[in-house]
Amino acid sequence: MSKARIITRLNAQAPPVWTNMHAKVVDFSGPHYGAEQASAELSFDISAEYCHSQSVVQGGIVSAMLDSTMTCVLFGHFLSAPEPRFVRPASLELKTNFLKVARLGAFHAHGRARRIGRTIAFQEGDL
Repeated sequence: MSKARIITRLNAQAPPVWTNMHAKVVDFSGPHYGAEQASAELSFDISAEYCHSQSVVQGGIVSAMLDSTMTCVLFGHFLSAPEPRFVRPASLELKTNFLKVARLGAFHAHGRARRIGRTIAFQEGDL
Protein backbone atom coordinates (compact mmCIF):
# COMPACT_ATOMS: atom_id res chain seq x y z
CA MET A 1 0.00 0.00 0.00
CA SER A 2 1.40 3.41 -0.93
CA LYS A 3 2.35 6.00 1.68
CA ALA A 4 -0.33 8.41 0.42
CA ARG A 5 -2.98 5.68 0.62
CA ILE A 6 -1.97 4.80 4.18
CA ILE A 7 -2.27 8.45 5.24
CA THR A 8 -5.67 8.68 3.54
CA ARG A 9 -6.83 5.48 5.23
CA LEU A 10 -5.60 6.58 8.67
CA ASN A 11 -7.49 9.87 8.32
CA ALA A 12 -10.63 8.11 7.04
CA GLN A 13 -10.66 5.73 10.02
CA ALA A 14 -10.08 8.46 12.59
CA PRO A 15 -11.88 8.07 15.91
CA PRO A 16 -14.70 10.55 16.66
CA VAL A 17 -12.60 12.45 19.22
CA TRP A 18 -10.33 13.60 16.36
CA THR A 19 -13.18 15.69 14.97
CA ASN A 20 -13.24 17.86 18.07
CA MET A 21 -9.44 18.14 18.19
CA HIS A 22 -9.29 18.87 14.43
CA ALA A 23 -6.71 16.07 14.11
CA LYS A 24 -5.18 14.98 10.84
CA VAL A 25 -2.38 12.58 9.89
CA VAL A 26 0.06 14.62 7.80
CA ASP A 27 2.93 12.15 7.33
CA PHE A 28 3.93 8.54 7.83
CA SER A 29 7.14 6.64 7.25
CA GLY A 30 8.17 3.14 8.05
CA PRO A 31 10.64 0.36 7.46
CA HIS A 32 8.63 -0.84 4.47
CA TYR A 33 9.48 2.47 2.77
CA GLY A 34 13.17 2.48 3.66
CA ALA A 35 12.93 4.35 6.97
CA GLU A 36 14.81 2.96 9.95
CA GLN A 37 11.74 3.07 12.20
CA ALA A 38 8.01 3.64 11.82
CA SER A 39 6.87 7.18 12.54
CA ALA A 40 3.82 9.38 12.10
CA GLU A 41 3.09 13.07 12.25
CA LEU A 42 -0.27 14.55 13.15
CA SER A 43 -1.61 18.08 13.37
CA PHE A 44 -4.18 19.22 15.92
CA ASP A 45 -6.05 22.47 16.51
CA ILE A 46 -7.22 22.69 20.11
CA SER A 47 -10.00 25.10 21.06
CA ALA A 48 -10.85 26.75 24.38
CA GLU A 49 -13.27 23.96 25.34
CA TYR A 50 -10.22 21.77 26.12
CA CYS A 51 -8.51 24.36 28.29
CA HIS A 52 -8.47 25.24 31.95
CA SER A 53 -7.17 28.53 33.35
CA GLN A 54 -8.17 30.45 30.22
CA SER A 55 -5.84 29.29 27.40
CA VAL A 56 -3.91 26.43 29.05
CA VAL A 57 -4.66 23.06 27.43
CA GLN A 58 -5.65 20.42 29.99
CA GLY A 59 -2.92 17.79 30.53
CA GLY A 60 -5.17 14.88 29.59
CA ILE A 61 -5.73 16.45 26.18
CA VAL A 62 -1.97 16.78 25.68
CA SER A 63 -1.61 13.10 26.57
CA ALA A 64 -4.48 12.19 24.23
CA MET A 65 -2.76 13.95 21.32
CA LEU A 66 0.46 12.03 22.00
CA ASP A 67 -1.38 8.71 22.44
CA SER A 68 -3.27 9.24 19.17
CA THR A 69 -0.05 9.95 17.33
CA MET A 70 1.72 6.88 18.65
CA THR A 71 -1.30 4.70 17.85
CA CYS A 72 -1.12 5.93 14.24
CA VAL A 73 2.47 4.73 14.10
CA LEU A 74 1.30 1.17 14.80
CA PHE A 75 -1.68 1.31 12.45
CA GLY A 76 0.51 2.67 9.65
CA HIS A 77 3.29 0.15 10.33
CA PHE A 78 0.96 -2.81 9.99
CA LEU A 79 -0.88 -1.34 6.99
CA SER A 80 2.42 -0.83 5.16
CA ALA A 81 3.69 -4.37 5.76
CA PRO A 82 3.98 -6.72 2.77
CA GLU A 83 1.00 -8.58 4.25
CA PRO A 84 -1.12 -5.78 5.80
CA ARG A 85 -3.05 -6.58 8.95
CA PHE A 86 -5.39 -4.73 11.26
CA VAL A 87 -4.38 -4.29 14.90
CA ARG A 88 -6.23 -3.06 17.99
CA PRO A 89 -3.53 -1.46 20.11
CA ALA A 90 -4.08 -0.60 23.75
CA SER A 91 -1.73 1.57 25.78
CA LEU A 92 -0.16 -0.38 28.63
CA GLU A 93 1.64 2.63 30.04
CA LEU A 94 1.79 6.28 29.05
CA LYS A 95 4.21 8.66 30.69
CA THR A 96 3.98 12.32 29.77
CA ASN A 97 6.60 14.89 30.69
CA PHE A 98 5.25 18.43 30.53
CA LEU A 99 8.20 20.67 29.68
CA LYS A 100 6.21 23.86 29.17
CA VAL A 101 2.67 25.15 29.13
CA ALA A 102 0.56 24.09 26.15
CA ARG A 103 -1.68 26.95 25.02
CA LEU A 104 -4.73 26.57 22.78
CA GLY A 105 -4.20 26.58 19.04
CA ALA A 106 -2.26 24.52 16.54
CA PHE A 107 -0.06 21.57 17.56
CA HIS A 108 2.22 19.26 15.63
CA ALA A 109 2.94 15.80 17.06
CA HIS A 110 5.60 13.33 15.99
CA GLY A 111 5.48 9.72 17.17
CA ARG A 112 7.97 6.95 16.51
CA ALA A 113 8.28 3.28 17.31
CA ARG A 114 11.40 2.41 19.23
CA ARG A 115 10.65 -1.30 18.94
CA ILE A 116 7.68 -3.25 17.62
CA GLY A 117 7.49 -6.81 18.90
CA ARG A 118 4.95 -9.56 18.38
CA THR A 119 2.56 -8.32 21.09
CA ILE A 120 4.12 -5.17 22.58
CA ALA A 121 5.48 -1.99 21.02
CA PHE A 122 7.65 0.65 22.67
CA GLN A 123 7.05 4.13 21.36
CA GLU A 124 7.78 7.75 22.09
CA GLY A 125 6.37 11.04 20.91
CA ASP A 126 6.85 14.78 20.96
CA LEU A 127 4.28 17.53 20.76
